[in-house]
Amino acid sequence: YIYADADRSDVDSSFGGYLGGGLEWEPFTIVKLFGEVVYRAQELDGGRGDHIDVSGYTGNVGVKITF
Repeated sequence: YIYADADRSDVDSSFGGYLGGGLEWEPFTIVKLFGEVVYRAQELDGGRGDHIDVSGYTGNVGVKITF
């Protein structure tokens, strides 16, 4: 669910979907490296009857340190 609130135009919030996957690698006992890619399919309804496509890919990479 995307909540949308715009000051200059009327935009309605809506439901969408996503699909993603990732990998995790542990080179040391306390260190893990990870990465993920997510595709979100989402469209918002604009105030003038137009549709605003906010679909796209996002990616994240990072380091986890545990002790």
